[in-house]
Amino acid sequence: MRTSRAPWQLVAMVVLVALSGCGGSGGDAGGPTPTPVATPTAAPTPSASPSPFVIVAGVAGDTFPEVAFAADRYLATFSQPGPGGGRDVYGVRFASSSGVLDAEPLLLSDLDPGVSDLAGASYEGSSVAGGAGFGVFFAGYGSLSDSGVPAQVVGFSSVPPSGPPIRPATLVDSQISFSMVQTSITGVTAATGSGQRSTGLYGRGTTAAFQPIFIGQVDGADVLAGDGAVTVDDTYVLGAGGVVDGVLHSAGNGSIASAGPIQLAVWFDAAIDTSRPAPPMVRTITLAGAQRTPAGVIPLTLADVPDEPGGTAVGSDGAAFLVAWSVATVSTNPPNEIRALRYRAGDDGAPGSVDPPGGFLVADGPSAKTVVGVAHAAGTWLVAWLDEGILHGARIPADGTTVAPFTIFPDNVNAAALTTDGARFLVVAEHPTEPSIDLIGFFVPAAD
Repeated sequence: MRTSRAPWQLVAMVVLVALSGCGGSGGDAGGPTPTPVATPTAAPTPSASPSPFVIVAGVAGDTFPEVAFAADRYLATFSQPGPGGGRDVYGVRFASSSGVLDAEPLLLSDLDPGVSDLAGASYEGSSVAGGAGFGVFFAGYGSLSDSGVPAQVVGFSSVPPSGPPIRPATLVDSQISFSMVQTSITGVTAATGSGQRSTGLYGRGTTAAFQPIFIGQVDGADVLAGDGAVTVDDTYVLGAGGVVDGVLHSAGNGSIASAGPIQLAVWFDAAIDTSRPAPPMVRTITLAGAQRTPAGVIPLTLADVPDEPGGTAVGSDGAAFLVAWSVATVSTNPPNEIRALRYRAGDDGAPGSVDPPGGFLVADGPSAKTVVGVAHAAGTWLVAWLDEGILHGARIPADGTTVAPFTIFPDNVNAAALTTDGARFLVVAEHPTEPSIDLIGFFVPAAD
């Protein structure tokens, strides 16, 4: 999920909030791997930018776009003011050959008030994944109807590739918020396995201080059948925040992807030594993760993060993963560097390998960068990012770490999302067009 705050600000906010309390439980994911010294990478060069097409025109406010591919169709989701006064999540299905399929955007965050018991709800972000149908996770906040106490929810909506039905959304998880700082809804994303099961990764603040990483499993087998309700199979912890051996852990900015039966979840883990007085504050940040297979969950430490972290993204080619993240090279800067690494699971669910240790450089320079996404098509990886409103990408061959950066769109972009149909890439972007915003798309070839 995205918010109006920059990702590096969110992680910093989680760490600062963590200092205000104690308790909870957590786990240690093993020793960090060293990060190699970055080498300069050429700045993205102008290229023949793909022609944009309008998906939805005249959207109000921040849209937090997401996109996925399923059954020869795309679903773009976005946030805008809804009929209840807050914000709601909407979706539009479209095909590359026939354009937009829905005359009006579909309302996807329509939770039954009797189920969620949430008044004045506002849903500011979502994540979507595709298989035979689409699975959409979204997060929101409001107040309990009977007491007015702040509360937060994670919901799920199943969407067929075309036509009805669009069912009321299912409640995946809920909690009373112990802090008005909405740190527990900043990492919602999704991945679909065989096309009928969806998994949502999200942070869940169990106290005012801590944000464990939870995972919710949803059975969407009825997406195409057209009957029955989508059911929540399971919700459990991948990595917990809290004090472990005098070290306070707090997690944020997560992503998840699937390669067959294997799922890889990644997030930033911030650890503070509570035995030492502040200032000075002693803090260690790692790119943490969990490999989930039918055999169980294995905690991972993927890379050391030397300074202020930003966002994460992970993609799969069906057998292995590419993980990208942003990080600051100077503590006073926002994240100005994009790095990436490959991860391949071991045999029979054993811990996998990281290549190379610490990752390799994708983009650098003095300006702030935001990771948009990672995807694979026709033997090539694409890492996309925003740099001061300019949308950039880098093609990376599957068998090496050669980076070929280029400019996707040179005009102003507030936020963007990335997906693939296996042959090419699709980027959906929020493009300001005064006085409103257009949601636009670009098809990007796998080869230059």
